[in-house]
Amino acid sequence: LQALHGHVAQLASHANGTHVIQRCIQCYPPAHCAAFYQEIIDGCVDVIPFSSSQPQMSTHRHGYCVVQRFFTTVPPAFQQELADAIARHSRIIIPSPFGNYVVQVGEWVWGEAKHIMEHGSREQAVQLGRCVLGNVVLFCCQKYSSNVVEKSIVNSKLLGSPSIFEELLEPGAIVQLLENHFGTYVLQKTLQTMSREEVKRVDAEVRGNRVAMGSHGGNLLNKWKQILSRVL
Repeated sequence: LQALHGHVAQLASHANGTHVIQRCIQCYPPAHCAAFYQEIIDGCVDVIPFSSSQPQMSTHRHGYCVVQRFFTTVPPAFQQELADAIARHSRIIIPSPFGNYVVQVGEWVWGEAKHIMEHGSREQAVQLGRCVLGNVVLFCCQKYSSNVVEKSIVNSKLLGSPSIFEELLEPGAIVQLLENHFGTYVLQKTLQTMSREEVKRVDAEVRGNRVAMGSHGGNLLNKWKQILSRVL
């Protein structure tokens, strides 16, 4: 590992080097890897030193595989440090074609009930899920970040964290989601996680706020009815 010191981020984002770094994560005992792990954590959110135009490791087509391997392999203390770094830079990572998978795998490791006890805590799952809060509608309407929102919805239901639902199901937010292809799909997924009574309650609010739909209210309401027909 000493021979790799100072080059981990560069190798992690190389087509061949990424496999070397992943194998090191898997095979070397954690007791000897503190400095190695730290380079990965730093490289996850920093611009790669050898090229100012190179994206962060977590948003790189090869580098993100290293971050995923890190989440599922290393001791919890280092996982937490990486989760903290990702949470601080989530607005850059979540919309990325590759970075969105980094957040998803972090949520999956801690969000699925059978994995919480093995790999981390409920608090860590909630932490990554909260990365979308405040920008839920924006993320829903983008191709890659909408995948992260879907994962957050599933985990929020599992962990009893209602904040994302409160933000998603405001009448004004629903209108924006109905106007967007990706947003419509997330909206349907959201309703599928809810009870029949909860969906009916949201439906009543939407129909009661038709004015918010503007001049295209008729079309949007028809789209809303189509979504409900798939859910109820």
